[in-house]
Amino acid sequence: MELETRKLNRRILNVYWLIIVLAIIIKLINYNFTNIPLEEYLIYYVVVPSIIGALIVAGAEVAVRLDHSLKDFIVITAGLLLALNFIYSRPDLLIVKAALFLPILASGAYFKKWIILYTTGLTIISYSILFIIDPMLRSSIGIIDHFTLLTML
Repeated sequence: MELETRKLNRRILNVYWLIIVLAIIIKLINYNFTNIPLEEYLIYYVVVPSIIGALIVAGAEVAVRLDHSLKDFIVITAGLLLALNFIYSRPDLLIVKAALFLPILASGAYFKKWIILYTTGLTIISYSILFIIDPMLRSSIGIIDHFTLLTML
């Protein structure tokens, strides 16, 4: 069982790294559809969020390699932080909010009810806090859409 969990954590972390690389590519392509100056776009929309995402996943990598007892929760929480990082970096894009399903989908791979409940609860709480503290996120989504999103989670 331990070997299977270790392999699962490795696969999930590999997917997180792939998502970071794909996000960089998509953000570079997306520049063509914005009016933001190139230097500002590269720094605030590509480089900074990518570095933060890489640090999040690298921290999870360290926890898994140290064989931390809560490594499953750390891997799932890293996915949530990665999703919140994407949302915070581009709260104006509605589709980015779909990243909230990343940690929930990853938690389902463990087939453990308490991991799924932990992830769902933490995702709802985290997104609600982000919604409260980020004025751009609040202005990009209506209150009805916010509650609809929370209900879907």
